[in-house]
Amino acid sequence: MSFEVFLTTDAVRDLDDLYQYIARHDEPEKAKNVLTKIEKTFKIHDSQNI
Repeated sequence: MSFEVFLTTDAVRDLDDLYQYIARHDEPEKAKNVLTKIEKTFKIHDSQNI
């Protein structure tokens, strides 16, 4: 099954909010790691879209 991932403005804002929350309540580096993993997941799914 193939599909494309599109990020709406609201989704981008939610990801930014997620980053800010993790950075405030834990560590900025952990927040960065979470968003990096999410981004990699998008890229993996996008690369499987043949």
